Amino acid sequence: MKHLITTVLLLLFSALLFAQKGNVYTSLENALQNPNKVYELNLSGQKLESIPASIGQFSKLEKLDLHNNSITELPAAICNLQHLRWLNISFNKLKRLPANIGNLNALEYLNTHSNELESLPNSFTKLNALKTLNLYYNHLDSLNSDFGNLSNLRQLYLNSNPLKALPSSFSQLKNLSLLNLSFNRINYVLTDFQDLEQLDSLIIISCHLRFIPKEITQIKSLTYLNLQANEIQVIPEAIQNLEHLEELIMQDNPITTIHPNIGSLSKLSLLNLSDYNYNLVAEIPASLTNLKELKVLQICGLGLKKIPDFIFDMEQLEIIDIKYNNFKKVPKSVKKLVHLKRFDFRSEKIVERQNKNVQKWLPNTEINALNERSDQMQKVLKALMKAADNKKE
Repeated sequence: MKHLITTVLLLLFSALLFAQKGNVYTSLENALQNPNKVYELNLSGQKLESIPASIGQFSKLEKLDLHNNSITELPAAICNLQHLRWLNISFNKLKRLPANIGNLNALEYLNTHSNELESLPNSFTKLNALKTLNLYYNHLDSLNSDFGNLSNLRQLYLNSNPLKALPSSFSQLKNLSLLNLSFNRINYVLTDFQDLEQLDSLIIISCHLRFIPKEITQIKSLTYLNLQANEIQVIPEAIQNLEHLEELIMQDNPITTIHPNIGSLSKLSLLNLSDYNYNLVAEIPASLTNLKELKVLQICGLGLKKIPDFIFDMEQLEIIDIKYNNFKKVPKSVKKLVHLKRFDFRSEKIVERQNKNVQKWLPNTEINALNERSDQMQKVLKALMKAADNKKE
């Protein structure tokens, strides 16, 4: 009986504690009435320009949301929140973080998106519990030399900063699974990326890369690689090393050469080689037929005068986006693509009759064939015909 009473009391205590933790405070004034009972505080979107030092009174605070205000500086007292696990200070006007921010030993999530940070304090790399770090859209031109000490980082967003290079210690981020370096000034990767053994997703959009660095082709754990809008001309032989790659996005690069070894990426399910700047690719290798897992193929704006015949042998394809090329017709062999769900072949060269033929050959496929101008003309003609019919009535 005593055991039963003890169990019931423990359950009641746990339920009470859970109820307290589930209570989200949205008023600093109300929260300060019982600071020891506050676990989550949401002051987002309240047009705040400053945070008082009294924020340090919330000794049990685990989650703090200050995003979408006009805060210019955080009080040093915020570094006393020893239980804080989650902190969102995005969309403010912060130029610096508190010098002792490294004291937040429990912090796992930090979002500083859209501030004016120019550097990170020396203590920053003591945030050993940090798993997700978003530094997107700040003014950082460099990272701390010991940045690699953040050994528990899983997701790191460094996009839209004027970063020129990564510190050598970066290769120590052994647990990193996602890295976004887009819209920086990094035009060459100077770190041993192969040491990032858990890196699953790498995004480097619009960084003026002129080639795919060998360091990237050595990251065998990669499943997602996005190098969109760079200045890459060659997909090299070493691309075959990315044996676990599932999605490869090379859109808007002036690619002139694609090595046939791209056909050895046996797990690839999405391939985007499109270029809306209309740079002409020399040749799309027939080795793509070896990609038995490929479901999505995007080869828009490449100046193709003919749809490569081998594409019609890739019966596993579900989506083909081949618009804005120079071919005039789609051959009847497109019928072989029995699993195709969507087919977009919009072009100035394609006539309405071709559209009807393809719809007949692929009755279960969503077809998009008319270019925008033709589509608008069709709408105008239909409107005129309807107006004429109305007049007759």
